[in-house]
Amino acid sequence: MNRFDVTAEERKIFVVDDEEVNLKLFNDILIRSGYTVESFFSGGTALKACETSPPDLILLDINLPDMNGYQVCNVLKSNNRLKDIPVIFISGFSDIKEKVEAFRCGGYNGPHNLNQLLRDTTSAKASFKFIPE
Repeated sequence: MNRFDVTAEERKIFVVDDEEVNLKLFNDILIRSGYTVESFFSGGTALKACETSPPDLILLDINLPDMNGYQVCNVLKSNNRLKDIPVIFISGFSDIKEKVEAFRCGGYNGPHNLNQLLRDTTSAKASFKFIPE
């Protein structure tokens, strides 16, 4: 068995955002859609949690109190154990520079509406690589 031979309900998503209202919104929607969700207010805390129990997907804000989302993504992608975790950036930014930076550090620029977020989450979930444990 590998880490992706699980049902949708067993898929774990980390949501990293410093705004409590955003965390609650994402949690509510994703939990209702059948995902297991863990929330973090800071990039450093999320990175520590990744080390102990890696998620299947990370939804990551760009503006965080301790380090920005690009820095978090760079740390993830430089770690051989964590580099294959898909990262979708969730931010109010729509500037082309932010989109380029998201791709440069190995993430995806996320959508600006919730329906698209759910489609992107499902799409990212479907494209997980199979990695034996």
